[in-house]
Amino acid sequence: MRAELETTFQNIFKQCTMKGPAHDQLHNYLLPMKALFEKIDGDNTTEAEAAIGQLKQHLTDYQTFFQ
Repeated sequence: MRAELETTFQNIFKQCTMKGPAHDQLHNYLLPMKALFEKIDGDNTTEAEAAIGQLKQHLTDYQTFFQ
């Protein structure tokens, strides 16, 4: 799961064509997700489940910041 998430995440950055403040805000929104990816495939199942929950919430919060 982690590898797929990281590949998709990297592709988003590679294909990004936005400029200006909106670009900066999008990257500010996306960057905290990387730390969560690192916990998903870790040895600690409790930490991995918590990271998945945080990631789901973070994705839900997208609507709060962007239209």
